[in-house]
Amino acid sequence: MSRIVTVPQAQRGVALLRGYILLALLEGLAALALLVSLPGKFASQGILGLSLLRLAIAIPILLLLIMLLWALVASMRHPSRFEKLVNHLNELARQSRVYWGTLVLCSAAFVICLNLILLNWINTDLYLKAYLDRLTPYVLWGMLLSVQTAGLLRWLRYGADVRDLEGERKALAAAGIVFIILLLLAAWMNWTRIGLVPDLGQWGEHSTPILPLQVMMALAISVACSLLGSRMLITLRNSRRPRLASLSVHSRDLLVCLFLWGIAVWRWGAEPLRPSKFSPAPVPPNYEYYPFSDAANYDYAAQSLLIGYGLENPLVRPLYSFFLAVAQAFNGIGYQNALEWQIPLLALIPVLLYLITKTLHSRLAGFFVGLLAIIHESNSIALAGLAAVSHAKLLMSDLPASLGIITLTAIVVLWLQDPGSRRIFPLLAGGILALTMLIRVQAVILIPVIVFALAAKPMRPKRFFENSLLLSVGLLSAITPWLWRNWLVRGSFSFSEAAQTSQVGLIGQFYSLTAEEERRLRLPGETDDQYASRMVGNALRFVREHPSEVVHFVMAHFLNNELTTLSVLPSSTPLVDFFRKIVVGTVSGPSPELSVYWRRCCSVRGYINNLDIWETRNSQTAALRSLTTLFGLLAIAVG
Repeated sequence: MSRIVTVPQAQRGVALLRGYILLALLEGLAALALLVSLPGKFASQGILGLSLLRLAIAIPILLLLIMLLWALVASMRHPSRFEKLVNHLNELARQSRVYWGTLVLCSAAFVICLNLILLNWINTDLYLKAYLDRLTPYVLWGMLLSVQTAGLLRWLRYGADVRDLEGERKALAAAGIVFIILLLLAAWMNWTRIGLVPDLGQWGEHSTPILPLQVMMALAISVACSLLGSRMLITLRNSRRPRLASLSVHSRDLLVCLFLWGIAVWRWGAEPLRPSKFSPAPVPPNYEYYPFSDAANYDYAAQSLLIGYGLENPLVRPLYSFFLAVAQAFNGIGYQNALEWQIPLLALIPVLLYLITKTLHSRLAGFFVGLLAIIHESNSIALAGLAAVSHAKLLMSDLPASLGIITLTAIVVLWLQDPGSRRIFPLLAGGILALTMLIRVQAVILIPVIVFALAAKPMRPKRFFENSLLLSVGLLSAITPWLWRNWLVRGSFSFSEAAQTSQVGLIGQFYSLTAEEERRLRLPGETDDQYASRMVGNALRFVREHPSEVVHFVMAHFLNNELTTLSVLPSSTPLVDFFRKIVVGTVSGPSPELSVYWRRCCSVRGYINNLDIWETRNSQTAALRSLTTLFGLLAIAVG
């Protein structure tokens, strides 16, 4: 990026920089006045009515004010020098590394200052509050300086011309509309309590969270890798081996994908497997893990295939059971042997997320999202037994289905960029969708979504028909062999067993005004088909007789699931937690060991254990939780 700075622009730059200094000077004076006005003991014994401690605290502000005043006077007495300074700052701001690095530092400073303000707001320890009160003027001044520095940096890079933001206006407007809708929905839920008050059905639990410090760490690593990579390319171009710097874009993406895949395999494999509902604790005599419940059903079909009985009915997840059979056929029978194939396969999820985000935004954002996916899954494995979620070390179909949907999304994104020339992509999209349906048949609801996205692209009707036909051919080519097999085996074109008998019983039990256990009991001599037909019939009858109750029930569970998904985002403030759990705890008691510090500050299991306590604390803590929830909704709205 290059831009010639004219004389009027340089003069405007000097005026802007002078205004920046003047504003910072006024803010510093206000911070000094706030510091002086704070109550203290024995203030009259010091200089000018201030204690020596208060004067010592005010010295940094006084020094900064003197420097700002000197800079303001110098800008008026020597404007030519400031024009040179503005030109130099323009050159620095046009360097992407300097621009984005400074923005990250400003954002980090703002977040740190905000956390200190919030900590002072909810803190109840008088000893710590005395220090936080005297630190508040510095913190408020730091927040204002970080905001106005980011604004000055933007002007230095793009100038006063707002046309550079023309392409972002629609996105910002859409984000604002979505954020307002989410706020209205949250207010309505809080008023009606729909989705918040549990009912007789199975209520959603906490999802696996990503801790704030983990987000900050992933962002720091992403920015550092981006800056380091840019610096290495510049160094290689200026060296005697410029060929190394001439790697194609695809080659660079391949290296990033291999890096993310390797990190995911290493990190998920290193996390120990913990007992949970679907993988109970090992017991004598062999002390091995075995699948249980749904996981046992999937592995039962795989073992049936391995011993030559074929995929017996009823079959719920045919493709996943087939994968388990293939993995254990080559790697040996056993839970851990199946995981040695499953983890490398699921490690493609961060890679695909990187490719999607990189295509839609940038390589830096894609790397950041890939790291977050790795961290989130590591947390899921670490929380086994505490959070009722599926993870990469369970023989469950949730993550394989997610892999299929993410793969489908990547293909559709690439396809819709140029639907006229990339004719292989609709075939691939149809085939991946069909294979995903063999893992989770509910993926069929994505068909109208894909068709709608295709219809939204401006194209001729003939082109739309061709793409739809190719999508259908890909879908039918992958699914027809399985449907034909079911016709030969069962005499019908049934896709798979849509639900297990126990799940059908739950439907019959919950679709009633009183969830009595007797409603799901079988009648004497009743077959599986008869039992399923009776349970579904009871549910349909209840829907016809009590439509308003059904709407309320479905809406409550849907909103609760969305709220549970929102808990994946960081719902706490890292510095507040750090000081509340470590500093205050150390002041009020003996210094703990390093492992205790880790559990207090950065342990995801400690986060989950304290989550209920966090939700039921005083009103200030509840308001802080609401504030972090608002930031989560804003992040979702922005996308």
